[in-house]
Amino acid sequence: MSEVKVSELPEASSVNDEDLVMIVQDGVNKQAKSSKFSTLDVNGTQISSGDDLDNYTTAGVYYSIAAQISASLINTPITDSGFKLIVEYFETESRIMQTIRAKNGSTSAIWVRTNTGSWGKWKKVDLGEIEGFQGLVTFNETPSNVYFKKNGNKVAISYQGENKTHSSDEVVFVLPTGCRPSKNVYFPFTINTSALGVGRIGADGKFIINQVSSTSQGRIYFNISFFAEQ
Repeated sequence: MSEVKVSELPEASSVNDEDLVMIVQDGVNKQAKSSKFSTLDVNGTQISSGDDLDNYTTAGVYYSIAAQISASLINTPITDSGFKLIVEYFETESRIMQTIRAKNGSTSAIWVRTNTGSWGKWKKVDLGEIEGFQGLVTFNETPSNVYFKKNGNKVAISYQGENKTHSSDEVVFVLPTGCRPSKNVYFPFTINTSALGVGRIGADGKFIINQVSSTSQGRIYFNISFFAEQ
């Protein structure tokens, strides 16, 4: 394993093992607070401090484990959190794509650039450029037919939920950052047992059932659109 030299990290004083991670600092094993590191999948090859991302041209998965490492890198768009770097070829090995996926707290971002002879500029991918974002939604049920789309800052949702019993204050799903309204959106929905309900989607992205006329089993149906947060 590569050494992670994080000279600015204080030694942890916590006695809760879940709050600690092991690092190698100046050749010595030490414990550090896990809050110093971003939350990301660290499967792949670790990126070393001071590396130039222009030199990562071999297809594979790489990662920067912490903001302190990212801040030392050359030609990176991310300096305030750890990240995953995916290097891929398209058509030939001389045509390279780099994709960075970063998560800092509750904020996620995707950055992309290509090399067809020289590296282009990093481009941040907005969810508005993605035809559907269903894969980014957190479901608390298994819907049978669902459609999400963002065009500019307008979000459209067509939803047919799971055949189950629903109740007030239930959280049905959570929309990702960038696809949430700036304030609560209230709307009616129907359940195929002829029950009716009122739901809301808030700035936190949660679709919550405000009230429902019957707790009988059935599927929630609705079609809505709204303007996403800016």
